[in-house]
Amino acid sequence: MSTSLAPERLESLRQQFLAHDSNQDGSLSQTECTELVANITGRSTGDYAVQCVIRLFDEDGNGVLDFEEFASLVSCIENGYFDREVTLEDAFRMADKDRNGVLTHKELRHLLKTNPEFSKEDIKRIMDQVETNPSGQITYEIFAKLIEELEPLAESEQ
Repeated sequence: MSTSLAPERLESLRQQFLAHDSNQDGSLSQTECTELVANITGRSTGDYAVQCVIRLFDEDGNGVLDFEEFASLVSCIENGYFDREVTLEDAFRMADKDRNGVLTHKELRHLLKTNPEFSKEDIKRIMDQVETNPSGQITYEIFAKLIEELEPLAESEQ
């Protein structure tokens, strides 16, 4: 995984990484990432936000960030990645907790609950109507179609 960080910046990040790798296993757990984010930003971050970031940058899917994954995260932050709109692919990857490339109803429901524009009734109605593949799962294509259909609903509630 490549980053656009200068060698000096990478060395500085390696020192921060090692300082927060409390069990010295060469990776940052969710707890260690939460502490590091608080240390860097000066504010605490919710568990769900940290879980989402880990899922986005955890290339090998082991639930933790190794140094290369961590450096990629920092590079994205420093290059304005998080200053842009979240893409459908980002949202799908964040919701796909087991990283199997499809969403369960539970994963989709959890994602919808993070949007304050949807009431409990809206979420129930959406979940009752959502299409699935023959295995009862929600593919990316189904998800993208659902979001496209939901955009006018979210806009009308503003």
